[in-house]
Formats: sequence, C-alpha cells, structure tokens
Amino acid sequence: EAYGRRVDELLASPDLFVGVVEHFDLSLLLLGRLFPDLDVDYCRRNSVVGAPRLDAVRASAADAVRVIAAKNRLDAVVHRRAEAALLARARCVFGGAGGVDRALANYTARLRAFQRERCGTSGHSHSLGSPLD
Repeated sequence: EAYGRRVDELLASPDLFVGVVEHFDLSLLLLGRLFPDLDVDYCRRNSVVGAPRLDAVRASAADAVRVIAAKNRLDAVVHRRAEAALLARARCVFGGAGGVDRALANYTARLRAFQRERCGTSGHSHSLGSPLD
C-alpha cells in the first residue's frame, strides 16, 4: 500500500504525463490538449487487422494472466493507478464521462479521416491457426 501511495504521488505531479497503451488515442488526445502545437495524428504501422481483442485473449487465458500478474504485481500497481489517473484527468478536462466519449469520438473520426487520406494501408490480415487440442 505504501508503494501505491508513492505511485499516486508521482502521478499527481503537474510536470508528469503518463499515457496508457490501452487508452492510446485518449492519451494522445490529452497530450494534444497539454501541448496545443503538438501534432498528435499518427499513421498505424505494423498493425494487425482482425486480431483478437485483448479482452478476448484475457478471458481465454485467465490462468496465464493470473500468473503474469503475480509476477508483475508492482508493475500492475503502477498500471492500474496510471490508468485511473489518466481517466480522471480526462473526465476533468472534458467535463465528465460523456465529455470524454464525445471528445474521443471526434478525435477518432478526425484521426481515421487523416489516416485514410495520408497513411495508406499498412496493416496485414490476422492469420492465427486454430489452437492445438
């Protein structure tokens, strides 16, 4: 618990910004608000189209996730608290959960248009064989 409190203190620093990969677009959206001259549009590179979502992988591999989480418990504390801090910051900046949803939807729509116009296609189709019995 002392470790978690120290993580919270660090995350509360006004000079620190921590994004979270599971909320990549939201992280960039907030970073763009902090630094208005920063271009936060991006092209996807080395992405896989049609890959299973992380939630599905987690659900099908719950035992493995528990083992990994136990081995990375301090990392997990940082991640959970960083995610909570990011979402709290987003709600504060955009006026609640509804404001976050609207801002993220607007950014995502603009970003996808940018990607269609400027990025071409860079993803490849997902091709994972059926699991072994």
